[in-house]
Amino acid sequence: MSTELNCIRCGGAETQRLSVAYESGISDINTSGTTTGLFASGNGLGIGSGSTRTRGTAQTALSQRAAPPAKKRYLKPLLLMGLLLPFILPYLFQAILPGKIGNVIAEVIYVGCLLGWIAFALRYNTQQWPPLKAIWDRSFICLRCGTTFQPDGH
Repeated sequence: MSTELNCIRCGGAETQRLSVAYESGISDINTSGTTTGLFASGNGLGIGSGSTRTRGTAQTALSQRAAPPAKKRYLKPLLLMGLLLPFILPYLFQAILPGKIGNVIAEVIYVGCLLGWIAFALRYNTQQWPPLKAIWDRSFICLRCGTTFQPDGH
């Protein structure tokens, strides 16, 4: 076995590519069940039944540690700003600058925040994220000590 893939910290050969550790630790869950029962009460006997359905995803701790770098989201922060800022900013500026000028300043700040977030997320996702993802693509994790590393020559 090549020593190139041995852990740089403990020297262990139990290493795995981060992408494999991440993918192998994610499981889809899709279960269903039916229950039927007989019960007795003061009014007599009865029958009851119920059904359940569970869907979701389970992820191991190793998979969470080995997750790729996340891109910045656009919609969720914009929705949050869209719900909060229109209510907060006008009240703040009305207290400081009564009249229409307070509303105008609040609207300019609101639009600036929205456009600023879009510019920040776009710049991060197109310029900063790709090199982080490339490093992640060529990285390994030691299954003995947990060290994340890149083999020599990368």
